[in-house]
Amino acid sequence: MALVKVLIVEDEALVARDIAARLKNAGYHIVDCVDTGRDALDALEKEVADIALLDINILGPLDGIETAERIRQKYNMPVIFLTSLSDAATADRARKANPSAYMLKPFNERELHLAIQLAISNYSKKEPASMPTERVQKREEDPEEHYLLNDSIFIRNRNRFEKVPFQAIQWLQADSNCTHIQTREGKYFLTVTLGTIMDRLQYEPLVRTHRSYAVNIHQVSSFEGNCLYVENQEIPVSRNYRDEVFRNFHTL
Repeated sequence: MALVKVLIVEDEALVARDIAARLKNAGYHIVDCVDTGRDALDALEKEVADIALLDINILGPLDGIETAERIRQKYNMPVIFLTSLSDAATADRARKANPSAYMLKPFNERELHLAIQLAISNYSKKEPASMPTERVQKREEDPEEHYLLNDSIFIRNRNRFEKVPFQAIQWLQADSNCTHIQTREGKYFLTVTLGTIMDRLQYEPLVRTHRSYAVNIHQVSSFEGNCLYVENQEIPVSRNYRDEVFRNFHTL
């Protein structure tokens, strides 16, 4: 499992430290806490985040809205606006910047987690964020258990999403109408069929080997007869998929 990486752009030091502490305790990785737009762009040059939280009113010539626009132009990531939306003109500029979620100040820990989940959901579905006409905790929790973002799948684990890069997937195993995703760090369970998750991932190294299995061909350590091995795990290769599977192995 890779930690979800968050950039915090907030010029109120106490608020920034509070957000960082809450997210660290919840298992997120904080890329940086900065108080200007310029510093935010510099931080992303050093380490690209998965999601950015930006206060609209920050120090310096770039406010949060313009910073978000520059981030969206250069990086493929959702942004969340931290705001009180005190005037209509600011609200209109914020909407045009296409954030993936809003978080109204003041906020609590539950609102923070829900805003991140909503941002990932909206961004993966390419849906715009709704203007915050009511507080985040009054929204119904999004029932989806996973979302795709760039080259990773974000899987719900209790009150947060865990990031699983496609390349970290070792194999998939069908379990009736559900699917297990196996990585070195552990196993995840999704209530979708193996065929559905294969269609959604569209990850070329992930190859169907059997009606109940698919394997990341880059994770295969050996093969023998009609079986592939990922470390000590045997992955069966059925007759229907044999030619397609072994086409990935080239003789010298």
